[in-house]
Amino acid sequence: MSVRRVSSPFSSSFTRGVVESAVVVASFLAIALILAAWEARGAMHQTQENRRWLIDGYNVLHTGVLHGKNRGDWWSAPARQKLLDVVRHFDATDAELWIVFDGKDEKDQGEGRTRTIFAESADAWLVAAVKAAAVPEEVTVVTADRKVADRARHRGARVVSPKEFLARCGPRLNQE
Repeated sequence: MSVRRVSSPFSSSFTRGVVESAVVVASFLAIALILAAWEARGAMHQTQENRRWLIDGYNVLHTGVLHGKNRGDWWSAPARQKLLDVVRHFDATDAELWIVFDGKDEKDQGEGRTRTIFAESADAWLVAAVKAAAVPEEVTVVTADRKVADRARHRGARVVSPKEFLARCGPRLNQE
């Protein structure tokens, strides 16, 4: 008498297939949970107000105030002072404001929460400052320069447009 084996849908190959499928599904779920946690961490940093603001001085002055006009006078001390006067009214009273201008011959200044820095390249200074920050996600860079913005974002900083920043500074500058 010969015994005939009947294959069952619950044979070992079937069970192995179910287990493998479960492992794949569990892996995708684990990856999704990790990504969700990472995204939530980033969202937490973005909704929390950053304390250190690095401002691309001439860029903000040119794009946010002069709108690309009157290039002759915007490198001057009076133009810089106009911007400083407005920036001092920024609505986050506990923020550190670092305004960086191109020009190594000027003297750096600090008054209260506002500091003025002169660098051979403001763009390079801004990116280096983000890179050197202990927690780059806690730094906001104000610029309309796409290259600077991309490099700052790549290093973890938040980037804000000059228009958005100046809207938080109270009275607008006189646009000439």
